[in-house]
Amino acid sequence: MASTDWARRRLAGILLGALGALALTLVLAVPDEPGNFRPTVWYLVLVVAAALVGGVWALAAALVCATVGVWYTLGDVPHSFAAPPSSEVWGIAGFVVAAGIVGLLVTRLESALRERDEAVEARIRAEADARAQRELEATRAELFVSELQRLRVRRNVDALQDAMLPHQLPELPGFELDACYTPASADLAVGGDWYDAYLVDPGHLAFAVGDVSGHGVDAAALMAQLRNAKRAFVSEDPAPAAVMGRLNRYLCQLDTEHYATVVFGILDLADGRCRWASAGHPAPAVFGPDGGTVLLDRVDQRGPLLGFRPGATYPEVRRDLAVGEGLLLYTDGLVERRGEDIDAGLAALVTALDDLAGEPTRHLCDRLMEVVAGGHEGRDDVCQLLIRRRA
Repeated sequence: MASTDWARRRLAGILLGALGALALTLVLAVPDEPGNFRPTVWYLVLVVAAALVGGVWALAAALVCATVGVWYTLGDVPHSFAAPPSSEVWGIAGFVVAAGIVGLLVTRLESALRERDEAVEARIRAEADARAQRELEATRAELFVSELQRLRVRRNVDALQDAMLPHQLPELPGFELDACYTPASADLAVGGDWYDAYLVDPGHLAFAVGDVSGHGVDAAALMAQLRNAKRAFVSEDPAPAAVMGRLNRYLCQLDTEHYATVVFGILDLADGRCRWASAGHPAPAVFGPDGGTVLLDRVDQRGPLLGFRPGATYPEVRRDLAVGEGLLLYTDGLVERRGEDIDAGLAALVTALDDLAGEPTRHLCDRLMEVVAGGHEGRDDVCQLLIRRRA
């Protein structure tokens, strides 16, 4: 960029010297008294100006053109290139020498000033680059520390959530269980999704799936509190409506802005009778060995979210699982898709269950994850719990 600017200045100086000398010659070449050297002052100014603008090459061009102009204007015969009187030749020679010296001094001064300016600009650029580099290194260090802290928090929360989820599901006579937890696809903080399944006594299975609002340490900690409180309440009275009511009152008493959705139920292993209560949770799905999936989504079968109304009650739903039928509980990350209505996700779930009903139970949750939510970016965490009565 600098070399281009200097080339333009050099050309401008050369044009100034040439065209300026031509203009001065046309203006000053008028009959005048011999020995009048006043026009040379203007040529000298022209040479200095050209040198100042364009440097040595412009000086040379202006000096040649000005010498020709002085020779012409001081000639013995006006408006011709006849030789001037011998007495004026020395004056022309003196003009050439003076103009050359002054022009060289000007170009040297201009060059020195330009070098000084370039040095100042280079120093300013170097200081700016060094400052930018320091700021970049400081930003990188901050990002590195922030990423380390984020990874530590994520690792701690992951460990907490892993500790809260069952590592092994109970083996039941006449029933098969499957469950999975799938972290969010985006780089989000871990959520408060959880599931639980264990034997209350040899003939009854307690099962639950829940989702605490938000992400991060607070959500995971609250998930652990609800799971532990639920187990404590079940040990005193396993009735789903009673457990859900106590969970709601417990959450309302906590100093938290989070809320939760939960579905909790009891399965009688002798006859396949299920009883459950839902606190604003997505509708359970019942499907047969050949499909025929049904979402149990009646409004009167659900209570409000946990943590909103201390005196809320929760209706109890009863459903017998026939031989070969399955009950699927899940969190909303399975059916919610960014930019789409949740009904589209529920419809996709029903279709997938109809198509995959013949899959082995131990693979069904993973297959549902792939088919229903696997290809959607930005989805939330997903928990699934599947209970199927053997055929």
